[in-house]
Amino acid sequence: MTREEAFAAGSKTYDPDSPCYIGHICRRVTKSNRCCECVRLSALNGAVRIKANQRKYYESNKQKVIQRAKEYGDAFPEKSRSAKIKWREANKDKIAASNKARYLSNKERHYRNTYRWREENPDKYRAIWVNRRARVAATGGKLSGDEIKKIIVRQKGKCAACGARSKLTMDHIMPLALGGSGDVSNFQGLCLSCNCQKNAKHPIDFNRSIGLLL
Repeated sequence: MTREEAFAAGSKTYDPDSPCYIGHICRRVTKSNRCCECVRLSALNGAVRIKANQRKYYESNKQKVIQRAKEYGDAFPEKSRSAKIKWREANKDKIAASNKARYLSNKERHYRNTYRWREENPDKYRAIWVNRRARVAATGGKLSGDEIKKIIVRQKGKCAACGARSKLTMDHIMPLALGGSGDVSNFQGLCLSCNCQKNAKHPIDFNRSIGLLL
């Protein structure tokens, strides 16, 4: 089909008799007479140039771009959150590689920041630890830092087993190994000594072992 025949038939592309001036042997766009491969490469190069210009603009106006993004996020929180989630889902490998590279190049700072955060947020750290154990055991449930504080306040800072005032650790009343859940109702505060003694014992067996039950 010639170009004139393609025009008459209303076809957007046609097969030429000769390659384009670059040497591509492929269909051409009827209206512009450009080969489809040239059009594709032009669009690709244009995208690369646009991305480079965007990066250049960002580097020159970093604070302005960040402020604008913050204002948009405050004005449209749901759209902003949805866009972030969508981007993270589409760039999981890129994010993982970036996090690993940042960790390897800043190990000492990472350890210092992690240690400082644990010292400043003991309840949140304990919540992360017990929730991880529940996830590994696939028992469900989740404990937050605020819920840990409520448990400690409810027990008046005393160990649920020996009654001593001590730094309390979170214990699964019914151990995960015996089918206990990670729900907040299955937690109590025990001192470290009692928690180690209880380990994965059934609560009745443990209470009997320390003389609380006959």
